[in-house]
Amino acid sequence: MFCIRCKTAFNWSDAIDRTSETKVLIENYENDFDKIQKALERERTGDETEANLNPLILPAISKLIVQRTKKCPNLTCNKMNIKAGTGNYLICQYCKRGFCFSCGQSVKNPNHHFGHACKRHSVL
Repeated sequence: MFCIRCKTAFNWSDAIDRTSETKVLIENYENDFDKIQKALERERTGDETEANLNPLILPAISKLIVQRTKKCPNLTCNKMNIKAGTGNYLICQYCKRGFCFSCGQSVKNPNHHFGHACKRHSVL
């Protein structure tokens, strides 16, 4: 197969579906850092007694957290931010400055940055 959007050849049998992992993080934990942190603590201690969590998906949580978090590039802030959807333009929850999730750089003009340097949306 060939994707006309990103101009990449690929094989469907080798493709990895990342949407189910992302849905676990977004739907079950609603990007609530406290809920995610508690789930990570349960994962580390092996406490899988909570009925609403599937023990088979817990190891995926820490992997998703690492893949979907970036530090704010503002040196006075430098706080961690979680990417919620597919958009790569994030606004820091703490200092309210915009930055690109793909490259980690500050973004003053999203239209200019995402038209040239990075993609506006991505799965991860």
